[in-house]
Amino acid sequence: MKKELMSFKKFRILTLGIMVFLLVFGIGLAFNTMMMARTSIFEEHDEHLYDLVTSVDHNTSSVLQRCGLELEAITHSNALIEAEEYYEKTGDAASLKQFLSETELLTTDYAMRIIVRQDQNFLVSSDYKDHLNYRQMDENDGDSFWIIRDEDTGNDYLAISCPSSQSELSYIVLIDLEPFYRCIVVDTIYDEYWTVLYDTGSGLVLQNDNDTPNCIFYSKEEIRERNDGLTKLLEHQEQNIGGEDSFYYTTQDGVKTSNRMSVIPSALSENGNFAISVSVYDTALIQPTQHRFMLMVIAALMIAFGSAMIVFFLLHRGRREKELAERNAALEKENVLTTNLLRQQEEITHHQKLETIGKLTAGVAHEFNNLLTPIMVDSMLIIENKALENTDAYDYAIEIYETSSRAKQLVSKISNLSRKNSADQMHQIFPSELLASTMTVCASAIPSNVVIENDFRSDSKIFGDEVQLGNMFLNLVLNAIQAMEPDGGVLTLSIRDEGDFVILSVSDTGKGIDPKNLSLIFEPFFTTKESGKGTGLGLAIVQRTVNSHGGKIIAENNSSGGANFIVKLPIYKEDNN
Repeated sequence: MKKELMSFKKFRILTLGIMVFLLVFGIGLAFNTMMMARTSIFEEHDEHLYDLVTSVDHNTSSVLQRCGLELEAITHSNALIEAEEYYEKTGDAASLKQFLSETELLTTDYAMRIIVRQDQNFLVSSDYKDHLNYRQMDENDGDSFWIIRDEDTGNDYLAISCPSSQSELSYIVLIDLEPFYRCIVVDTIYDEYWTVLYDTGSGLVLQNDNDTPNCIFYSKEEIRERNDGLTKLLEHQEQNIGGEDSFYYTTQDGVKTSNRMSVIPSALSENGNFAISVSVYDTALIQPTQHRFMLMVIAALMIAFGSAMIVFFLLHRGRREKELAERNAALEKENVLTTNLLRQQEEITHHQKLETIGKLTAGVAHEFNNLLTPIMVDSMLIIENKALENTDAYDYAIEIYETSSRAKQLVSKISNLSRKNSADQMHQIFPSELLASTMTVCASAIPSNVVIENDFRSDSKIFGDEVQLGNMFLNLVLNAIQAMEPDGGVLTLSIRDEGDFVILSVSDTGKGIDPKNLSLIFEPFFTTKESGKGTGLGLAIVQRTVNSHGGKIIAENNSSGGANFIVKLPIYKEDNN
C-alpha cells in the first residue's frame, strides 16, 4: 500500500513538472512567434511602403512627362507657327491666345493656363489675362521645370516650359498644385498615409496634412527644426540615399507616435525633380500584433493545461495499454505462425497431389505404350508384306504406323514431364526445340480461337533440366491461354539473344494483370482465379525454376493489352566447363 502511495505521489510530481514545463514552453513559444510575426509584418509593410512611394513617383513622372510632351507637340503645330508669325508682324495676339486656349492640354484638372514668354517678359496668357505678373520661386538652372508665383493672386504653380520651334518665344504651362497632388496620390494612399513631395530648389513641400493637400515653402533650416518625417526626408535627399526609416511625431494632443517611412530622393527618382516619401503610424501595425500576442498567450495556457491533462490520462492508461499491446503482439505472432503452418500444409498437400498425378501419368503412359507396341508391330508386318503393295490396305497400314509413332512420341514427352528431377538431367538445351516440344504436349489444350505466333531468332543453347524448364514453359503457356478465355486472341512466343542471356517471351492479348497484383503474382498461394480453379503455386514454381537456373523472370502488361512474361536465362558457353 505504501509503495502504491509513493508511486502515486511521484506520478503527481511528474505531472506537475510536465505542466509547468509546458506552460513556460508555451509562453516562450508564443513570445517568439509574436516577435517573428512582428518582424515579418514590418518587413512586409516596408515592401508595401516602397511599392507605394514608387507608385507615387511613377505617377508624378507620368504627369510631368505628359505635360512636357503635349506642350512640345503644341510648339510644333502649323497653326501655332502661323499665329506666331502674325503676332510678330502685327503685334496682335488674338489668334495666338485663341489657339492656346483651345489646346487639349488645358482640359485636364491640373493644367491651368499656358503663357508666352520672351526673354524674361511674360507676354500672352491663354486665359486672355492682360496683366501678367509672375515671379520664379527657385533659381533658374536651365531646366524646363520650376516653380512660379502669380504675384496678383499669391497662387503658386509648377511651370513646365518649352521653346518655340520657329521663333524666340517660349511657352510655359502652369500646373495647379492641389489638383496635381490629388492626381498623383490616389485616394487609398491619400486617406491612410502621409505622402510628401519635396522640391529642394524652391523648398516647396506638397503633403496631405489635415486631410487636405497642403502646399508650403520651407527653408532647410525650418525643415531641420521640425525634427519629424520631413526632416528625415531632407536627410535622405542630402545624402542621396533611398530606403526605409523611422521617426517620432508628437500629435496636437501631445501623443508621441512612432512612424515608418519609405523615401526616394530626387536623384534616384523617376520624375527627377521631387524627393518623395510615404509614411504611416507604427501603431497601426503594433496594436494588431499585440492583440494577437495576447491571444497566443491565452492559447498557450489552454494548450499547456490541456496537454498536462492528456499526459496525466496517458500515464494513467499507459500500463494497461502496455499489457494490451504485449498480449496483441503475442496473438499476432501466434497468428503468423499458424498461417505459415497452414500454408506449409497446403503446399505439402499440393506437392503430394502433383506427385500422385505424376505417378499416375507415368503408369498410364507405360500402359499406353504397351498398347501402341502391338499396333505398330502389326502395321509394320502389313507394310512388309510385298503382296499388299500398291493397295489401299498398304496405305492404311502406313498411316496406322505413323500415327502410332507420333502417339508414342507424345506419350514419351508426357512421361518426361511427370518424372522426378535429378542432377543427372542437366544438359545442353536449345530453347527453340524445348519450346516447340512444350507446344506439342499442350496442343490439345489450345482453343481454336487462339492463334500461335512464333518469333525464334536465337540459335544459342542453355544449360539446364529439360523437365523443369518444360514444366515452366507449360505453366506460362497455359496461363496465357486461360487469360484469353473465352474470346481467344494471339499467343506470341519469342526467343532472342541479349548479351550473355537468352530472352524467352510468352505474350498474350488477354485482359492483362491488375497493376496492384504485379508484385504479388509470384508469391506462393496467390491467385486471382475462382475457387477451385487454381492453387496459386504455378508462378511460384516457375520463379523457383528460373532462379535455380541462374535466370530472372519479369511480368509486365503490354501497352496494347494483355500480359507478357519475360524469362532471361544465361547462354551456355563451351568454355564454362
